Amino acid sequence: MKKLLPLELQQALQNLEEIRVWNCKQMEEIMVSLYSDASSNKFTFPKLRILLLAYLPQLKSICGAKRVVVCDSIEVIVVFECQELKRILVQLPLLDNSQASPPPRLREIRIDEESKKWWESMEWDHPNSKNLLNLS
Repeated sequence: MKKLLPLELQQALQNLEEIRVWNCKQMEEIMVSLYSDASSNKFTFPKLRILLLAYLPQLKSICGAKRVVVCDSIEVIVVFECQELKRILVQLPLLDNSQASPPPRLREIRIDEESKKWWESMEWDHPNSKNLLNLS
């Protein structure tokens, strides 16, 4: 399996609380649109609390280069040995002054010790994102 959740199913997945994917050597993308001309560039999961990704050596993105995942309910993000992953799903909420703030419920981001360099090389939508998100 290379792709997990199609964008077209997001309405049926509004109550999704956890995504746990591990040991899928061919997994390249977690959320993907089946159609290149998809009208929306956002995946919205209002109840998603936990994202666990582990041992996914081919994982390149959570939701594609030009798409974002909105999940203000996210509490825990765990990423182990996903060295090809360049962007993480967290879209930080913006305050009235256009400054980013951490997701309101986010308690923990955990990565394995060997992924510290990977964390530093991550691409973020907002320049202060990495500084606002604390690793455990």
